[in-house]
Amino acid sequence: MDGLMLGFLAKELGSRISGARVDRISQPYKDMLVLQLRNKGENIRLLIAAAPACTRIHETQQSFQNPSEAPMFLMLMRKHLQGGRILGVQQLFSDRLLRIDVLSRSELGDETIKYLYFEAMGKHSNLSLVSDGIIIDAIRRVTGDMSRVRQLFPGLIYDMPPVQKKIEPNKIEPSKLLERGFSGRLDVFLRENIMGISPATAKEISYRLTGEISPNIEELKDTHKLAEEISLFFSDIDKLYEPCLLLNNDGEPVEALPFPYLTKGNAKRTENISTALDSLYTAKDSKNRIDQAAASLRKALRSSVKRYDKRISACIDKLSSEEDIQKYRIYGELLTGHYSPVPRGASEVEVPNYYSENMELISIPLEPSIGLSENAQRYFKLYRKADTGAKLAKGQMAEAEKQKALAEQCLYELDNAENMEDILSVRENAENAGLIKKRRSKQAKHKRRDKPSHLMRYMSSDGFVIMVGRNSKQNEEILRSSSGDDIWLHAKGIPASHVLIKTEGKEVPENTLIQAAKLACYYSKNRGSATEIDYCLRKYVKKIPSSALAHVSFTNNKTIFVSADVGEINAMKLVE
Repeated sequence: MDGLMLGFLAKELGSRISGARVDRISQPYKDMLVLQLRNKGENIRLLIAAAPACTRIHETQQSFQNPSEAPMFLMLMRKHLQGGRILGVQQLFSDRLLRIDVLSRSELGDETIKYLYFEAMGKHSNLSLVSDGIIIDAIRRVTGDMSRVRQLFPGLIYDMPPVQKKIEPNKIEPSKLLERGFSGRLDVFLRENIMGISPATAKEISYRLTGEISPNIEELKDTHKLAEEISLFFSDIDKLYEPCLLLNNDGEPVEALPFPYLTKGNAKRTENISTALDSLYTAKDSKNRIDQAAASLRKALRSSVKRYDKRISACIDKLSSEEDIQKYRIYGELLTGHYSPVPRGASEVEVPNYYSENMELISIPLEPSIGLSENAQRYFKLYRKADTGAKLAKGQMAEAEKQKALAEQCLYELDNAENMEDILSVRENAENAGLIKKRRSKQAKHKRRDKPSHLMRYMSSDGFVIMVGRNSKQNEEILRSSSGDDIWLHAKGIPASHVLIKTEGKEVPENTLIQAAKLACYYSKNRGSATEIDYCLRKYVKKIPSSALAHVSFTNNKTIFVSADVGEINAMKLVE
């Protein structure tokens, strides 16, 4: 979001919320504030986010779950702003800085004006509440240890962000442009000399004026005329207002724009900039926050996978081959059955190998300090030790492989989590399976609980419902809600979702089976790469008793080999 975009947004918000009463304030995340406003009989929800990756301010239709305990910043906002009335919204210096003026009453009942300063400046983005030039608080406090240039902390004087020595768009004159050495690449000159212009916007303006994205100013015919056209362009820029969403090849929003950029691709018209921003960040912000919340859990699960990998390797090292183990037993038995005298202190003895068809001589190493009988007993002891160790190592390896599979399944479910409830569900499963340490009860108590996500239901081209589970709870739901004649599918040997075709007693066409197999392939660790898919009737699928994460065993299965891409999956009809 550059200064030009924020300027359009300031005018849009000013017309919508000026005069509005602040009814309620919430803080769903530590860097996000939501103001519930009432203006001319209409409820308006204003979202302000200072997260570096998703900085924005706009009206929103989203609803948010609030934390169980109100943060200190939220309590201050409620104290100073709730019940107040918004006087106006203003962009400062044509930069990425917005000020919202709020008329409220002090504790003594006196009317005072508080200022909300929103700084949309990437990693330095912030939201500060200021009164009489003094910072009441900032949503992201900046101390002297964090920045020696500019601090944002309660009780300090609010200093404006450093103002760049550029021309404000509403003050552009041809002479000012010429005074700045009007030369070089046009888009670079615009970006470096006009306030609030991003590289993409500079290229767009350059293209609209000259038909080229980055022409050399000296090569253009009349630089004086070009300077006049730039001045005229910015004086009439409000006429371009036509908010839209830039879409990628899959039709997904990638950028919100104040007007269609001729230098960019497919754009979809929206009612206003707020609608465009709300559509753009609904999924993007949710994914970013889920990724942040899942980061520590993902790290713990990956460590768990590595730990079990090491345990499996250690077990493999302990495992002697069956041939080596049996060798000790054979040596012991051959020495026991050898009656020819052996000189005391001999280091080896040759005896006929009765276990070989040709009974060739075999050389058996001896311990010189003990007799033949004691050497035989020594080999029997080595055999028992190796045999017991091998059985123990096999059991330990099987358990480690099982736990590793559980950890990989948890990682898969974490990658498919849609909200905090899904993440908490994965964490609980991982804790119960002993993959990670259990949190203290106090930590778990204050975690936000979202509504759990629902399993996905697709409609095949033949009219059959295909159910897909995103996590272990949904997989278990699929198993519980199915009948014996339904068809169950799962990617072979890898973490994946359970998939079920609801047959309703009908014969399933091959096309529906292939579509379900593609869903099982796409919603797996392979994410659409060529994969073997096992399938069978639901009545042949049994949940393993006391197993975690809906682990099952199955029989009478067949296998189909498929691949799937995102286009094929999006083309399938998703039903409620």
